[in-house]
Amino acid sequence: MREEGILIGAAGRYGDTLKIRPPLCVTTADTDRLVAALDKLLPARFD
Repeated sequence: MREEGILIGAAGRYGDTLKIRPPLCVTTADTDRLVAALDKLLPARFD
């Protein structure tokens, strides 16, 4: 995700929680970009 310019990491006791670090001012375009990146990444991880 870093290549996409999105800072995200694992958190929680078992590392099973996503910790997303958005900018303080988030636009609809920023949110759309995050969702598109997650749609691309998550299916590849859980197949």
